[in-house]
Amino acid sequence: MRLTAAMCAAAVLTACSGSSGTGGSGGGSATAGGSSGGGAGGGSGGGAQTGTIVEVAQGNANLSTLVAAVQKAGLAGALSDTTKQYTVFAPTNAAFAALLTQVGATSLNDLSADQLKPILLYHVLGTKVEATAATTAAQGNQKVDALGGKIQLSLQGSTIRLDARASVTTADVAASNGVVHVIDAVLLPSALDIVATDSRFTSLKAAVLKADTASPSPGFASTLDDDALASKVTVFAPTDDGFTALVTALKGSDNGVTTGISSLASFSADQLVPVISYHVLGTPVLAKDVPASANVDSLGGKLAVSKSGANVTVDGTPVIIADVLASNAVIHAIGAVLVPSITDVVTTRAQFSSLKVAVLAADGASGTTPKVAGALDGTSKYTLFAPNNAAFTALGGAAPSGQALTNVLLYHAAPGNPVYAATALGLATPLTVTTALTGKTFAVSAEGAPKAVKIADSTATKATVTEANFFCSNGVIHTVDKVLIPAP
Repeated sequence: MRLTAAMCAAAVLTACSGSSGTGGSGGGSATAGGSSGGGAGGGSGGGAQTGTIVEVAQGNANLSTLVAAVQKAGLAGALSDTTKQYTVFAPTNAAFAALLTQVGATSLNDLSADQLKPILLYHVLGTKVEATAATTAAQGNQKVDALGGKIQLSLQGSTIRLDARASVTTADVAASNGVVHVIDAVLLPSALDIVATDSRFTSLKAAVLKADTASPSPGFASTLDDDALASKVTVFAPTDDGFTALVTALKGSDNGVTTGISSLASFSADQLVPVISYHVLGTPVLAKDVPASANVDSLGGKLAVSKSGANVTVDGTPVIIADVLASNAVIHAIGAVLVPSITDVVTTRAQFSSLKVAVLAADGASGTTPKVAGALDGTSKYTLFAPNNAAFTALGGAAPSGQALTNVLLYHAAPGNPVYAATALGLATPLTVTTALTGKTFAVSAEGAPKAVKIADSTATKATVTEANFFCSNGVIHTVDKVLIPAP
């Protein structure tokens, strides 16, 4: 996994590199094209330094599209900095032409600076790495840190391969602030590369990594880093400002005493899983393909997407940067964290699969009222004490059906301001909660040492909250280990 692998490649490359002064080895054994003049990449390997990386590229007609892309992305100044040393894997004009065809663009003008920048940064190392050192790293199948992610090096014969998608055709083209290696394809970073290296997504990166520590792990990082995905995904990527706004809302006026959230670090892995899932679609959707209005399935529920002119919104939140292209995804940056509804969580989380079946059965039965999913998917606030799969299994043949099942499900939902775990744990005496089933109540108490939240139904059977505070757009969910039965 690119984000979490312990990387020492840069140090290895530096230690193994040849002369880092003027010019370098022709790298004949490093690439099939060698480093003599001409070749697939054009230009000459080694030789005297004739200018900065940008100037060297400007002097090579076969790199004119790269130069135009660098200028459009606003990176020319950085790559002209003579106080730094860089390595640039430079795609040829033909390589860019192939990329444009791949993404359905007619010219470089069809790609924005926001789309070009992460792609170009993925081709730049922050140190000077000549062909000899790169070959050593490739022999060990090492990954190297680019400014835009981690590139997998390998050898095919004597040719250096990058991410198994591009070959070095001309190595060690010298520049005053580094070295250029010409390659025959444009590399696209993975979605994880982009999230991990763009400073606007530091909170999203932290949330993804923490969510992956849940048991079982959702494997978000490996999925977002998988170049071999059978189908690309779509990621609606919240910026840091979006996460700050979410934390601020949950902190409330008591600095998170009620909700338990005072910072991003306050979220548990289990709390983050449904939120991250809600931002990912299982198929790639470009901005141009977003319908005027539709509900689409994400991995964590149904998103309401819409488009007016060129402006795309998701759950009412505007897309601020559209169509950032990754090797395995399309990324749309948004300025808010999208929060799933109670119904979204119930219908997509594995531990609630039996509850989902029960809701569908109740709502599908003739004459049942009200419909449970509709009630829990609106704007009215609820606290749902959601029985897990084991709770339904324990019912066995006693499981109700029809309107009786609807009544049981509504009995687990309490309308009104959410009852958070901290509030329940602080109770000195039981709290009577009015449920969505008209006229029925149950008691919430804090019992035991350490204290646990208990729910007592009409039969005095008590359920224990085993997972607390799944935050939803219309309330909160607590997992319980028994199905509660209302009085007749």
